Amino acid sequence: MNIEDLLRRLIRNDREGEWLNGDGDNDSEWEEGQRRRPTRGNVKIPRLPLIAAAVVLLVLMGFTRFVDFYVDILWYESLGLVSALWRRILPQAVLVVLYTLITFVVYSFCWRRAMRIGTEEFAADTGSDVSLVQKRYVIACAAVLALMDGLGFRSNWHVVMQYLNRTEFGEVDAIFGNDIGFYVFSLPLLNILLRWAMTLAMISLIGSVVMFLLCRSLRSDGGRIVLIRRARFHLLAIASVFLAALGVRLWFSRYDLLYSPTGIVFGMGYTDLHVRLPGLAILSITAIAASVMVVINIYRPLFKAAVI
Repeated sequence: MNIEDLLRRLIRNDREGEWLNGDGDNDSEWEEGQRRRPTRGNVKIPRLPLIAAAVVLLVLMGFTRFVDFYVDILWYESLGLVSALWRRILPQAVLVVLYTLITFVVYSFCWRRAMRIGTEEFAADTGSDVSLVQKRYVIACAAVLALMDGLGFRSNWHVVMQYLNRTEFGEVDAIFGNDIGFYVFSLPLLNILLRWAMTLAMISLIGSVVMFLLCRSLRSDGGRIVLIRRARFHLLAIASVFLAALGVRLWFSRYDLLYSPTGIVFGMGYTDLHVRLPGLAILSITAIAASVMVVINIYRPLFKAAVI
């Protein structure tokens, strides 16, 4: 090997090192068989293991309930009262299904409408028809939350059954003049339904705000909150429903003062009658009036805001 061959080999090795380190030039071409830097591709997460893990988790979560249910069946069969067990299970199943379906329809409607408004406004501003939020994820989230709420409502089945089999006591209270049966059968169910309506409105409002934030329909610009007009209509409509439900809930909460433990005995005392009762009525009227003002503000703004 002469000096010229040695110099050529050194120069070639030096160029290969430059390309491998990412600092070579683009003037010379690669030679055949020369090593190239590997390219980094997108990492694909296999779906089958995730689905299998989710199924196994659901099976493990439901195994304990299945064992309890099977033990109950064996015990009721030993007593010859299987029909009594089904009279308890069937109403629970019907209530869970109805509660879950209604909750899912409300969540999915509000969130999908918010997603559509945000996507259309984003497309109008940028000229891009790319969906920033996937529809299937919104539906899946609504379904999961609705199912969780429905399973939680299962414990109130006896309140519904008591209301469906209600009867009058023939005696009225001295403050409001209602039959005692109203407080035993009707009032508990009314309180549950009003809390449900408030929960639906609140979670729908939070989910809609998240949608508008993801779609840039709700953002901060120079210290100001910028909200597009259609998004404002959507949020104010849900807020008006929440305030209306809150006002009705406060109005019916006046009846809870009949069980007040603040006095020597259970019942409405002097402070409850002359302070708390009028206060709850004022709060209820205020909440309903606020709901009406929010509805008016949808069509005729009563406050200044950065709306585009």
